[in-house]
Amino acid sequence: MDDKYYTAGEIARIAGVSLRTIRYYDAKGLLPPVSHSDTGYRLYDKGSLSLLQRILMLKYLGFSLEEIQKLVAAQEADDLDQEAILDHQKKLLLERRQQLEQLISTIELAQKSPREDKWQILVRCLNLLTSEEKVLEQYQNPDNLQHRINIHTYSTSSQGWMDWVYERLALEPGETVLELGCGTGLLWMERPHLLPEGLQLTLTDRSREMLEQTRQNLAPHESELASRGVCVNAVAPGFIDTEMTRALSEKARESGVAAVPMGRMGSVEDIAEMVAFLAGNKSDYITGQVICVDGGMAI
Repeated sequence: MDDKYYTAGEIARIAGVSLRTIRYYDAKGLLPPVSHSDTGYRLYDKGSLSLLQRILMLKYLGFSLEEIQKLVAAQEADDLDQEAILDHQKKLLLERRQQLEQLISTIELAQKSPREDKWQILVRCLNLLTSEEKVLEQYQNPDNLQHRINIHTYSTSSQGWMDWVYERLALEPGETVLELGCGTGLLWMERPHLLPEGLQLTLTDRSREMLEQTRQNLAPHESELASRGVCVNAVAPGFIDTEMTRALSEKARESGVAAVPMGRMGSVEDIAEMVAFLAGNKSDYITGQVICVDGGMAI
C-alpha cells in the first residue's frame, strides 16, 4: 500500500457517496481520518477505502451503524486479512441471494394459489422474513461469537450447533447421505476427519454458486477423504418442473425454458436418477465433483 492520501471529498468521489456521508461516519467513529493536512483537512488512505467498503457492505446487508461498529472492531481484534473479510462478505451475499430467491418463489406461488392455500404460503413467507432477522440478531453482539465472522458457529452452549447436529447423525461406515440445501457445506468442511470410511455423501442446493463454494471449502480435504474411500459430490439442478416452477407465470416459464439449450425443463426424475447413481456403488471412483443436471445451461 502506497502513502498517497485522499481528502474527504476525494474519497467520497471514489466511493460514490456524499461528502456528508464521510463526515457522518467520521463523527460516529466508524471512519476516522488517518491524518490531517497542514490546513486541517481530513486525510484518508487506501486502508480507509477498504474500511469504507466493509461499512457499506454491512449496511447493505441490513446492519445498523452501531452493529457495524462492533463488527468492524471484532474483525480488527481477530486480525482478519482482506481475503478472509471478502470471503465472509461473499458467503453473506450468497445467503442473502438464496433467501431472496426463496421469497420471490414463495410470493409467486402465493399469487397463483387458490385462496384457501394462500394463508399457509404467506406463513412460509413470514418464516423466511423472520429468519433474516435472526441472522442479524446473531451478528449483533460480537462478544457472543466464538468465531466472529461465522454465523454457523454461534452458540450459547459449550457444544457448537454444527457439532450437535453432526453428533446426532450417528453416521456409520459405508452409509449413503443426501443433504438437501447444503449451503456452503459448513456441516462437513470442519469435520472431514470424523466422516466414516466409505461414506457416499451427495450434496444439493438451488444455487450452483453455493455448491461451487462447497466444493472449494472441501477441496483441501480431498486427499484425506479419498484415502478413506469417502466420496463427496454435489448435484446442481437447472430449471426443473416442480410445483413451485409450475406456479410461475407462463411468460416466466417460457423465459426459463429459452435459457436451456436442450429446449425443455428438467424433471424431478432427472435429478433423482443422478442422485441415485452417485449414491450407488457404480460411482465409487467419482468424488469432488459438482455435476450440473440442467440441460446444458452451465455450458
